[in-house]
Amino acid sequence: MTNEWQDHWLEDIRFFFRLRTNNGCLVDFEAYDVYPHDDGNGEPLKFMYFDDDGVQHWTNDVTKVEPEPYVKGFIKWDGCSEVDFARNIHSCEGRADLVRIGPLFNKIFDCAKGMMTDGTGDYL
Repeated sequence: MTNEWQDHWLEDIRFFFRLRTNNGCLVDFEAYDVYPHDDGNGEPLKFMYFDDDGVQHWTNDVTKVEPEPYVKGFIKWDGCSEVDFARNIHSCEGRADLVRIGPLFNKIFDCAKGMMTDGTGDYL
């Protein structure tokens, strides 16, 4: 069992999420908004960030920018979960932007189930 982050890119709904096992029956998760920016380096989706001078930059390395997660939390073996939407969610795209949350959580739960090594993920 490893507790290193496993990275997942969801290009169709513009999310990056990562998971790690806390123990055999609990999985931590973090999900981040990403934006289309194919510069030929890595994934075609990037994290946008601004440096101290206000200059916009792009990267696909979450460890370099440490953006605030869109949502984070954990999922336990029995489906009990704790979810923290770390910030106010604002959407200029309305429905199309907000309905991305459902498919994101479906994928997070599917991946978490596969990471629960003691078989208890069958309850998910």
